[in-house]
Order: sequence, then structure tokens, then C-alpha cells
Amino acid sequence: ATSVYRLENTWAKVKLNKKVYKDFLDLKNLMLPRNASRKYRQTLASTNPPCVPFFDLTFIEDGNSDYLVVDGDRADIINFDKMRKLAVVIREIKQFQDKPV
Repeated sequence: ATSVYRLENTWAKVKLNKKVYKDFLDLKNLMLPRNASRKYRQTLASTNPPCVPFFDLTFIEDGNSDYLVVDGDRADIINFDKMRKLAVVIREIKQFQDKPV
């Protein structure tokens, strides 16, 4: 975010510590949205639980209405496609928080 980059003194100190700066660049590269965050998804798939995964629900939330639109008007019909997408993400979060047996 732009506000983070405004922290000039903080960034100056981060860049002085080569290991911290390298870790930052690695994480930045890992989280690039290129190819639907493929690098992150591949890394996450090879990670052993428990872990706290990052899932961006913005596209599901903002890109899908809670209710269906019929003939240009909002109907009182729940958008189950959106709810299924949310359920998949919640299931994945739960999966990564469970310890392996």
C-alpha cells in the first residue's frame, strides 16, 4: 500500500538489514497476483498444517451479490453460487488450521 511505502525511515532500516530486506522481497514475489497468485498457491499446497493462510475474499465478496438480480431488480433469492465459493475458502482455511494426524 502507498501508506506503507511512505514510511521512509522504516524502509531505510529494512534495507540496511540484508536478510530482512531479502525476506521482504521474497514475500513480495510470492504474493504477486500474476497468474492468479500461482506461486503462493503452489507454496501453500506444499505447506504442512497448521498454518495461517492468506485468502483474499475481496473478489468473492465484492464481485458477487448476496442476492440474485432478476430482470434488473434485486430478487429475494439468495445467491448460492457466492455462498458455495465462500464455503470453499472457509473449508480451505479450516484444513490448514487442523493438525495432521
